[in-house]
Amino acid sequence: NVVLMVIICVPLALYIFVYLTKILPQPLVGHDALNYGIMGRILFEEKSLAPIWVTDFAKSGYIYSALHAPSFSLLLTWEELINSTLHVKSDLYFKSIGAYYALLIVAVQFYWVSKQNKWLAMVAVFALLSGVAFFVKLFSPHIDTYRIFFFIMSLIYLAYAVKEPDYLSIILFGIFSGFAAFSHRMG
Repeated sequence: NVVLMVIICVPLALYIFVYLTKILPQPLVGHDALNYGIMGRILFEEKSLAPIWVTDFAKSGYIYSALHAPSFSLLLTWEELINSTLHVKSDLYFKSIGAYYALLIVAVQFYWVSKQNKWLAMVAVFALLSGVAFFVKLFSPHIDTYRIFFFIMSLIYLAYAVKEPDYLSIILFGIFSGFAAFSHRMG
């Protein structure tokens, strides 16, 4: 168990160090991150959800073509509200959402596979991290891990609700399905 903890903690500590010192200070980049981020700032400035459903862009000049549910954009709006109260200028929370949910996905996978075997769980985590598409998500701001985490959790609670119908599983299935649907069209 000590070896397993070292195998987990050393790469995690290294990742957190690199993320905090090299990745997080970089400006917000990427198609999705910029689209959702700009909309989050517009929602903060307007103090309304109306800009999400605008179809005539002549007034603002900003074309928001995503037409997704606004939860991801609202996370930046929430950060901007808190920052304005504290007189802080930052988007560190918004930029770190993708990495946070990627780590949650890894933790959920490790938890479920470790019920069979802890070393098999390590192999499963390595397999997940060896995929370039997922690995890149650990280092760039985006919506993908946010929406996929809620979808994964809704599937887990759907399985619980089917296996042993109880109110908690059904309620959690509904909550996580709602979060998944409110994050993206594909949720």
